[in-house]
Amino acid sequence: MKNTKYIVEIEKNEEVKTDGTYLTPDEIVDEVMYNDANGAGENYKKIALVDTLEEARKIFSENKNSCSSKKVGRKLTADVLRIREINFNDEGEELDPDGMEIKDTYAAMLDGYVLSENDKGVDFELAITYMDDEIREELNNEMSPCTDQEFFTAYEKRHFEKYGDSFAKVYDIEC
Repeated sequence: MKNTKYIVEIEKNEEVKTDGTYLTPDEIVDEVMYNDANGAGENYKKIALVDTLEEARKIFSENKNSCSSKKVGRKLTADVLRIREINFNDEGEELDPDGMEIKDTYAAMLDGYVLSENDKGVDFELAITYMDDEIREELNNEMSPCTDQEFFTAYEKRHFEKYGDSFAKVYDIEC
């Protein structure tokens, strides 16, 4: 008989090579998982081992803030969080330790970037320079404190309401 459990684990500072282009969080995860399939990935640290996927997802969510992604030249380093399903036999030994079923993964946005409504990366500091002063001030008063992503999402919505077009596309600031 097998006993299924879920492990939440993180790999810190995984190096990903790029050609200098922006990578979305999903693309970062894809690159890290590709590296893992090719022999890397032994550096995951266990955060928790739990009995249910629900428990694992709660711990997973609580640990997202500990992840970051930073660009350094043509490379980037990223922390990748994942939930892995593992099966044990009656003696408590892991069955098929090399096989794994990944239930969820997460990598943070590159520092300084936010996602547009089109799921494209946008340099947040650059975006601020194009923002309507009136909308930006209104949102600052209404939302402070908030994350850059929360602010940018709200800004895009207000910009569309006022101007009838997509902020990031109009100013061509999507990566």
